[in-house]
Amino acid sequence: MKIDIKKTSIKRCPFCGSTIDVTKGILRLPILMFKCTNKRCGAVVSFDNEKANNDPIKALDFWNARVGE
Repeated sequence: MKIDIKKTSIKRCPFCGSTIDVTKGILRLPILMFKCTNKRCGAVVSFDNEKANNDPIKALDFWNARVGE
């Protein structure tokens, strides 16, 4: 199930620079999955920690965090 989060609030893929789709984890797990839309890259990232699992906004904050920014 895709999550409706404004694309402007999600940073692009740190590996290839493409846009990201955000979906809820499988099997009713509360984990958000950040998936690159570039089929050649195909990166899929999730954050399996208590903060990210309990708060989708915190998971988005983790995704948007970049070293050196």
